[in-house]
Amino acid sequence: MARRSPEKERPEARSRLPRSGQGRAFYYSVLLHTVLIVVVVIGIDWKSDTVITPAAAPNVMQATAVDSRKVDEEVRKLQAAERQKAEAEKQRELEAAARVREEQRRLEELRKTQEAEKRARELENRKLEQEKKRLEQEKTEAALAKKRAEAEKQKAEEEARRAAEQRKQEEAKAKAEAEAEAKKKKEEEAR
Repeated sequence: MARRSPEKERPEARSRLPRSGQGRAFYYSVLLHTVLIVVVVIGIDWKSDTVITPAAAPNVMQATAVDSRKVDEEVRKLQAAERQKAEAEKQRELEAAARVREEQRRLEELRKTQEAEKRARELENRKLEQEKKRLEQEKTEAALAKKRAEAEKQKAEEEARRAAEQRKQEEAKAKAEAEAEAKKKKEEEAR
């Protein structure tokens, strides 16, 4: 069987018992405030008895009189140096910009040259392909013409053979007829 905690069994018992952590915190807080009040009341002297003594004799400044023309001249020198520095920086920037423009122009020319070379290669490749196709077509046509010529030659040979055979047959027929005729004549003469 499960064990029940005493707080769950009796809620009124829980509210009557002080929590040990809260009680301790309250006592520490009261103690700390008491200590602070005692320190403030006893330990702080509200009146100041310190006497301010004047410092030793002030240091005398050692100064030299300066001619205003020399100061102006020095200022002009410094300004001239600043101007020269600014002009030199501006010149460097202009040169850098010119180098960048020159590099861009060179790259653009290189790109155009490469494109022209690419187009020339493509054109050359197309011409080669066309030439190759033309040669293949000529080769095919030549092969067809050769086959036709061979077929015509065979046909002519066949016709010549047939004609020769027909002549032989006609000659054999004529000879047979002549022999038959001669035989007939001999038989008639013999009768």
